Amino acid sequence: MILSGSVSHSNPGFFDFCQRHPEDCRRAPGTPAVVELMPERRGELKRVQRAVNRRITSVEEIDQYGWRKHWTYPTSGYGDREDCALEKRPEFMALGWPAHALFLAVARIPRGKAHTVLIASTTEGDFVLDNRKSAVLPWRRLPYAWKIRQSGASPARWYNIPRG
Repeated sequence: MILSGSVSHSNPGFFDFCQRHPEDCRRAPGTPAVVELMPERRGELKRVQRAVNRRITSVEEIDQYGWRKHWTYPTSGYGDREDCALEKRPEFMALGWPAHALFLAVARIPRGKAHTVLIASTTEGDFVLDNRKSAVLPWRRLPYAWKIRQSGASPARWYNIPRG
């Protein structure tokens, strides 16, 4: 996924998440990683996607917490798109995926709503883990208007994604 040179405006929901979970927002050592997509890793993409999407019941944060922009781990079994994306990242890391090969991205979906997903950077491209889809798809195959994404090396930094 291509970045523009500009750092995006702050992401208030993620900023609040980082205040509560600073260990998940620290700068990763080294450079952004690309995972070799061997059959085992492809299977992990599918298994984590399926497991988290089945385990988390979708509910908007306004209905669950009474306010918007509350990003958190869905420990209650309920969560929205950001919560599902956050939940997938540590599951991949537990399987040995480097933190800086996993990043969040925000797009506009066809009906115009903002939507957050987890992206896994691999030798075969960047793959989207989306709570709205059962399949793991390359980011360019989705009909989304990509807006911003995290830095692989520094999760608190968000970059604009150029159109194209």
